[in-house]
Amino acid sequence: METFQVCLALLCLGVLTEVAESCGGNLVATETTQFLTSPNYPNNYVDNLNCHWTIQAPSDHTIIAEVTDMDIEQDSGCPYDSLWFYENGITSNKYCGAGSVPAFDTTTSRLDVYFVTDTSIQARGFQLSYRAVSAGGRIRLAGGSTPNKGRVELLSGGYWGTICDDLWDINDAHVVCRMLGYHRALSSHGSAFFGPGSGDIVLDDVQCSGTEETIFQCPAVTNSDCTHSEDAGVICDPYIRPCADLPDPANGYVTYDQAYALYHCDRGYEISGTPNRTCAENGAWVGPEPSCKRVSCQLPDDLPNGYYTYVGLQYMDTMTYSCDPGFTYGHPDNNKNTFVCGPDGTWDYTTLPTCTATCGNNDLLTDDSGVLYSPGFPGNYQNRQRCTWVLRPRDNHLALFQLHFLQTEHFYDKLTVYEGSSESGDVIVSLSGRYPPDDVFSSKTTDDIYVVLETDATNTDRGFNLTYWASDCPFPPSISNGVSSFSGQLAGATLQYSCDPGHVLIGAPNTTCVEGVGWSAPEPTCQIVTCPALPSPSQLVVSNHVCMTYGCSASFSCSTGFELTPDSPGQTVCQADGTWSGQEPACQVIHCPALQRPEYGKILGNETAWGSVIEFECKYGFSQGSTFRTCQGAGTWSGNDVICKAPIQCEFEADFCSYEQGRSDDFDWTRTNRETTSPGTGPSSGYGGLGYYAYIESSPPHRAGDVARLISQEFEPEGCAQLQFHYHMLGDAIDTLNVYIETRTNKLVRELVWFRKGDQGSAWQEARVSFPPEGYHKVIFEAFVGSSHTSDIAIDAVRLIQQPCAEQPTTAEPTPTIPPTEEITTLPYTPSVTVQTDAGITNVTTTAPATVNVEPSTTPVTMVDSTMVTTGQPSASTSIQEITSVPPTTLAATLVPVTDCRIDQHIPGDGIDIISSPNYPEQYPPNLDCWYVITTDPGYSLQVNILNFDLPGSPTDNNVTSGGCTDDYLEVHAPLGGPPSQRYCGQALSPGTTFSSNATFALHFVTDGVNASGGFSAIIRSVPSSLA
Repeated sequence: METFQVCLALLCLGVLTEVAESCGGNLVATETTQFLTSPNYPNNYVDNLNCHWTIQAPSDHTIIAEVTDMDIEQDSGCPYDSLWFYENGITSNKYCGAGSVPAFDTTTSRLDVYFVTDTSIQARGFQLSYRAVSAGGRIRLAGGSTPNKGRVELLSGGYWGTICDDLWDINDAHVVCRMLGYHRALSSHGSAFFGPGSGDIVLDDVQCSGTEETIFQCPAVTNSDCTHSEDAGVICDPYIRPCADLPDPANGYVTYDQAYALYHCDRGYEISGTPNRTCAENGAWVGPEPSCKRVSCQLPDDLPNGYYTYVGLQYMDTMTYSCDPGFTYGHPDNNKNTFVCGPDGTWDYTTLPTCTATCGNNDLLTDDSGVLYSPGFPGNYQNRQRCTWVLRPRDNHLALFQLHFLQTEHFYDKLTVYEGSSESGDVIVSLSGRYPPDDVFSSKTTDDIYVVLETDATNTDRGFNLTYWASDCPFPPSISNGVSSFSGQLAGATLQYSCDPGHVLIGAPNTTCVEGVGWSAPEPTCQIVTCPALPSPSQLVVSNHVCMTYGCSASFSCSTGFELTPDSPGQTVCQADGTWSGQEPACQVIHCPALQRPEYGKILGNETAWGSVIEFECKYGFSQGSTFRTCQGAGTWSGNDVICKAPIQCEFEADFCSYEQGRSDDFDWTRTNRETTSPGTGPSSGYGGLGYYAYIESSPPHRAGDVARLISQEFEPEGCAQLQFHYHMLGDAIDTLNVYIETRTNKLVRELVWFRKGDQGSAWQEARVSFPPEGYHKVIFEAFVGSSHTSDIAIDAVRLIQQPCAEQPTTAEPTPTIPPTEEITTLPYTPSVTVQTDAGITNVTTTAPATVNVEPSTTPVTMVDSTMVTTGQPSASTSIQEITSVPPTTLAATLVPVTDCRIDQHIPGDGIDIISSPNYPEQYPPNLDCWYVITTDPGYSLQVNILNFDLPGSPTDNNVTSGGCTDDYLEVHAPLGGPPSQRYCGQALSPGTTFSSNATFALHFVTDGVNASGGFSAIIRSVPSSLA
């Protein structure tokens, strides 16, 4: 019974109680009339139907639909079986029975048809005709002087009607104009601008976004309350612009004037960027797209004796003025205190508010605490004033106050404070002049104090300010080596004392304010903590130990030859808990770090304990420095790192190193550090732009074909070694430069492994040649004089370098035709020759290179830390990371702090390298503290030559060693440990500026957080001290 009643109720509400049968689908409307019928039509439809058809026309069309036959179960309101329609957000009435249904003339290209039946009473159903109608044929302009302008009229129900101008704007006009074949609208108009129309008002409250294809796709209402005096109109742009319409910027819009797009911003916004763009013939808009940004207001004016707060500084943001305590707010606009940032970028006040101190007339101040100022403060008070205030911070509590400023005409103008609420009470204090006391004053028996300021007829001054508050207890006293904190001075307030670290509280830590008594306990004291005696194990040395209490410290070290263990502290401090910091120290014998085997040498022995002596030997043919090194008491080895110097290595700075002049040749090689004597030939300086080089002088008495040779000492390399050297062959008569390797095993073999003939250009070039893997070797440089004096040939920077032992690809060169100067036996290996060409360095294998001309290279290279970088003139882009680094010397470690930007670099004797600021030549990072610590071998000195220098600052600052160049600067320490030079900034160091030093040198580069520049780069050379 209950179930039946529920079902009956649902039926009464028109809810289907069984699952409805689905029907319907998607239909495409064309301009040909088509028909839609209910299921089984013209026979009766079935029960429980739930049909939904979507009729879709092309996007530029609308739909005309008409019910031509209908027979549906009849009932008032059609609750059981019904037909209805949905279009553009509007649901039609429900239709049933056999009555007529109005024709549907849609405003969009879609119509949804719904047909629902219940479980009883069936009928024939319905038949619906539908067709698509071009939207363009349903719109026209009327009343205009030209075809592109007029009142907008729509065809509806076979008659022309109009559109109401409510909400009508340029976006609506754009859609209308595009329907009429125009590209866009120039303007939108209302109020029957083109005269009133007739017929129905078809649409109202049209709200197009501007992107719709037809006006019928825009949100609108069809029930209008308008008259034809509100007919909408448009003016379309007849200009056919090849560019597409631009999107409106946020908070703005775009208008067009033929080929120009004009950007505008809404109220409260302003254009950011160029306000117009031009349409090019290729259909592209020229110029950047501007934007609309909110208008900004400046910070509000400062309010004397007050302040402002704001939520933002842009259009429509608000700002509020308030007064400091003790001052009264005033503004002529009903004391208005909140103001708005307007669309013109100004705050909406014309008169600044005021915050003033006024003359009291028995004014009663009852805040628990507050501030009181003399009238006009901080300006002067007036003559002949009598101002009175009653201060009652809290009923039945003492009133405390303290003066912070007093400045009155002495004796004549007076400030008096009385006990109670009138002058009948006792005087607490009476003051005049300029010296306020530091005391905190208090009423003794009442909760009121009466403040009186009296001034005479002459001379005014600034007056006074005081603070006041209520209290049951006095201001808490301070304690030595401790602090106090209290919750107030009223009854029940608590006062807590605590000691500074390393002190112990003696007395009560907490006390309470008791009404009529004061604080319940006396103030405590803080006593310093004492630590026990320090331990003294064997070999330990304790220093700087003068006391045993908190904060006292002691330093630990060990006797000679010993050092603290890794977990032993170097210093200890007496801590707040009465213990010494750190673990108990202990000493252990010192060990020096393990020594590295020198390249091309070996170490005899492996002891590292204090006093151990290690002997070194170099491979055959290699020279060395010290033979023995001793582990010293500081944990460092005596002497310098042993360097086994290859006999072929030479920079030609002091002499020809270990090279000998040939004995069977025609003349000798020569050294110089400037241009050769003949114009049009030879380099202007050594490789890298500085120093000496070796060359043959081709001027008379030398003749064409004369030969000169340089021969190295014999040596035995290890691993896969290469000869690296730089050559210079400039001149129209350049002849030949040959390089031979003479190898002694069980026989003596001399092999021509590299040559060049002819002009190779004005730059230094690099070449590399691999040594045979076995045997003892000599290197021979052989140069021939050409047909005239313009045939000088030079070499420089000859080095032995190690390469990974990997099989190299080989490419044979043609067999040369060169008359041998000595008997030559073919080696049982294929030497690898590194050739510098325009394409870079190429490894080429040859057994007997031919005499061929090679085009001069324009990009010579050198190897820095096994990395190929462009040189010639030394590259200013060589970074710090590309410089070969060695462990810093003991001297550098003791003189320069370890920072995140410290470069320790060792330049071997006769070596050359490049340093630069971080990121060079790009801007260096901010907040740098960089040290460049440079050392060289004994017997050598360092020369630093500036290539580029560009820092912020004025060059005039460079004459001041302190106070000038305070932002970014460079200091020079020559030698390391010596006093710094003046600071250099701006462009004070011109290219070519040279600094010299002994075997140590340091640069200190400091930058701040702003205004970075390109930085600096410099060449570093190690030259014999006799030449420095």
